[in-house]
Amino acid sequence: MSDIDFESLHNAVMENIDERLWNNYDFDIVLKSARIVWDGTAVQVESKDFSMIFDLVDYSLLDYEGFDVN
Repeated sequence: MSDIDFESLHNAVMENIDERLWNNYDFDIVLKSARIVWDGTAVQVESKDFSMIFDLVDYSLLDYEGFDVN
């Protein structure tokens, strides 16, 4: 199982949230929710109103559920 690159994950989350909404989230808490999913090929983060799944190699967004993605 691969390790999570938290810097890349943080950047990926920030790229996919409208910057006008950044103040609505504590991104440290969002990053603490990170867990490996999809048989070790992706990482999921969650907040109060979204869930995002990123590829574990290039941190591209693979799946999103919520209201705040660009």
